[in-house]
Amino acid sequence: MIGRGASFALLGFDFRWKRSPKTGTWYPNTNPRRKQVIEVLCRVRYVLRNSRTLAVQSAVAEVNVIVRGWVNYFRWDNSYQALDRVKRHVELKVRRFAAKRAKRGASVGSDGVWTSCTGTRGLLNDYRVRYHAVLKVGLPPSGTITLVR
Repeated sequence: MIGRGASFALLGFDFRWKRSPKTGTWYPNTNPRRKQVIEVLCRVRYVLRNSRTLAVQSAVAEVNVIVRGWVNYFRWDNSYQALDRVKRHVELKVRRFAAKRAKRGASVGSDGVWTSCTGTRGLLNDYRVRYHAVLKVGLPPSGTITLVR
């Protein structure tokens, strides 16, 4: 049995019953597992480290493939914090990669190198959360859900 406040992990998501601060009702909260966020960030780091001989456009294209697939899978419900973390990390890593390729140092701010990465070179910028229709299902009177095997 899973009571209010309990959680479980399934298919890369954490499912947890949470109380809404506005209405006080309980709702199922789904977030990507922290392990999944760390895994995609490690994959991006690996691609950029092994792309030192490639042009920035080619490296960004490889990063986009990884990040686009991850974002499309995890962009549901309450994942905006995880998506924002991934977005900030990927932008920082690509900016550092482009700065090193331009031989300007790793601490380049928002200058021509950065704008060329997001603008003309096509770094993924679609991290919007998609919401799906939620069925209006109330909890049983006991406040627990029984899983049947």
